[in-house]
Amino acid sequence: KKNGWDQSEISRVILQALADQIFHHGFVHADPHPGNIFIRPSPENSDKFQVVLLDHGLYAEINNEFRLQFGQFWKYVVKQDNKKIQEICEELGIKHWDLFSSLMLLQSYDGVNVDTALMDDVSKNSASENENENENEKASDPITSMIKQSHSDRDRWLEMVTSLPPEIHLILRSMFISRALNVALGNKVNRFGIMARSAVSSVENGSSTEKW
Repeated sequence: KKNGWDQSEISRVILQALADQIFHHGFVHADPHPGNIFIRPSPENSDKFQVVLLDHGLYAEINNEFRLQFGQFWKYVVKQDNKKIQEICEELGIKHWDLFSSLMLLQSYDGVNVDTALMDDVSKNSASENENENENEKASDPITSMIKQSHSDRDRWLEMVTSLPPEIHLILRSMFISRALNVALGNKVNRFGIMARSAVSSVENGSSTEKW
C-alpha cells in the first residue's frame, strides 16, 4: 500500500508463480507463508514490484510423469470429464476421485459436501508463521486437520488422503497457504482459474521442465 502497488496484482503474481512452478517446472514450494514472500521494487522499474520467494527448505521436485498427469487432471476438471478424472486418479493410485477433485478445488465438486468455512480456518492456520516449527511439523498435511474436525463422510476422506502420492501432500499445503494469502490480499484473484490455465497450457503446449 505504501508504494501504491495493487494487492490483487501481487496476489495474482504469487499464485501464478506457484502454479507455474508445479505445472511447468516440476517444483513445489510447500511453505509460501507471508514470512517467505518478499515484495520489493523491481530492479528494472522501481515503480513496479517484484515477488521473491524465500526459504526453499520445504521444497520438492516432481518428476515429469507426475507433472503431466497432474496437469491432465486439472484439464479434465475444467472440462468436467469425470471419466477421465477417475482414470487419472486410478493411475496415480488415488481413491475416491470425487473427494480428491473437491479437495483440489477447495470447494464442492460433483455433489461432494465441503465445509468451506472449515477450509478457511485450516488455510489460515497453515499460513500462520511459526518460527519454532521444525520441517517435519511443517510438512504435516493440513487436510488431516480438516478431516479430524469434520464428521461428514470421514471414512472415505481418510481413505482418499492415505492413498495420496507424497507430492500431493506438499502441493496441498502450498494450496492451503496460498488460498489464505489470496484472502488476506482481498480475495479478488481467481485461484482456480490461475491453476487451471497453468495446468492446461503445460499439457497442451508440451512445456519443458527447464529449471529456474
